[in-house]
Amino acid sequence: MKNGENIIVFQNRTVTLNNDLLGHSGWGIKLPDGNWLFGSKEATPNLFNGHFPGTIPNGKPNGVFIKKTDFQTMIQLLKRGGQADGPIFNYHEYKLLTFPSPNESAGIAAAEKSKGEGYGVIGNNCMDSVYRIITAYVRGDGNFLPWPSTHPFPNHFFDDIKATKMKF
Repeated sequence: MKNGENIIVFQNRTVTLNNDLLGHSGWGIKLPDGNWLFGSKEATPNLFNGHFPGTIPNGKPNGVFIKKTDFQTMIQLLKRGGQADGPIFNYHEYKLLTFPSPNESAGIAAAEKSKGEGYGVIGNNCMDSVYRIITAYVRGDGNFLPWPSTHPFPNHFFDDIKATKMKF
């Protein structure tokens, strides 16, 4: 990691449908104390029981995990996965980005809000949460990341983020 990077977007390319089409995304933001807050909406099949297919209503458990730790521990947890309290999935690659003077409190608030936002395959999935949280952190700059509306699959969204792709 270089100095100044304060955003991470991480990706599992195969967790959905076990192919490279859809993928799964997560986010991380650097805090003023030097630690990282990171998480994802890991909506596993058991969370959909009793709901309309592909949806989880607002206010119901939606698989969001949020953790705070140092950068190296975050990387190891994401690489390994298998944590009951998240990350459940292991991740394959990540991108680091820099945004000067972020709004940490807005990013944290958006992350916490994601716990109650349910889930929808279209318009409210892991990638949409990444977009909302990072956009809040970057002071509402809706052009900082690719638009989910023009990048409907998390793998395509991740691939179009303007940063170097790194493997775990």
